[in-house]
Amino acid sequence: MRKEADGLRERAGEPGLWEDQEQAQAVTRRLSYLDGELARLEGLHRRLEDTKTMFELADSYHDEAAREEASRDLAYLRKEIDQLEIRTLLSGEYDAREALITARTRAASGRLMKKIRRQDTTATSGPATGSSAAPPRRRCLVRTPRHLACPTMA
Repeated sequence: MRKEADGLRERAGEPGLWEDQEQAQAVTRRLSYLDGELARLEGLHRRLEDTKTMFELADSYHDEAAREEASRDLAYLRKEIDQLEIRTLLSGEYDAREALITARTRAASGRLMKKIRRQDTTATSGPATGSSAAPPRRRCLVRTPRHLACPTMA
């Protein structure tokens, strides 16, 4: 990551870079992203070292309050590292784009589709007036197998 950022910094300093606006924006956008990720990693590393030191001090002075604080910091760091792992797994070329999913297992997919329908639905309007006005219909935005087709929901 550092090598890529250094290479992009060199490219950003080239005088002819801004002759191609799209290329220049792509370079600066990627450089900004990499700088942010490197800063995040360095911050996590520093905090991990600080937490290690807190545990060592808590053990040497038999300080339960310091140990509890270090444990809270460690739990926070684990959560941050887990999120970083997910971001790393989803950092491919196409991962910033929308996804089309297909759920195929019947037991889990029913629950999944209910959850998706709650989150990703759009209302389409029926007749606007009268007592026979139909309730708004919802259309599922996720393509599913035929047996899981998103029914009209009242």
